[in-house]
Amino acid sequence: MTTILEEFRRLEEAQKRGEIDKKSLAKLRQEISEMVEEAELAPTTATEETDRQEPAEDPTHSDLLRFTLAAIGGLIVCVLLGTWFLRDPTLALTLGVTVLAAIVIRASQELED
Repeated sequence: MTTILEEFRRLEEAQKRGEIDKKSLAKLRQEISEMVEEAELAPTTATEETDRQEPAEDPTHSDLLRFTLAAIGGLIVCVLLGTWFLRDPTLALTLGVTVLAAIVIRASQELED
């Protein structure tokens, strides 16, 4: 793999010196990539797999606090703007809570992925 990277660097340096153009560089890189065969991986043991597993990153308390504060701030802004435009605080609160619910649902989907 190191040899391939060195070859790519050599080609890029030649392109910078003006010896080859960008199209030729892309073509040569493609040819080198096609010459490389897929390596077969040795079967791993169960202990190697557990060593390689990275712990899932749980959201920290500061992330959750920041999200909560942003959600509450968004709710307040929605209610204030809704009250100002609609002239009905009940309807504005309903709209604000609906928007907040949509934001929370989307955020929870992002956290699951």
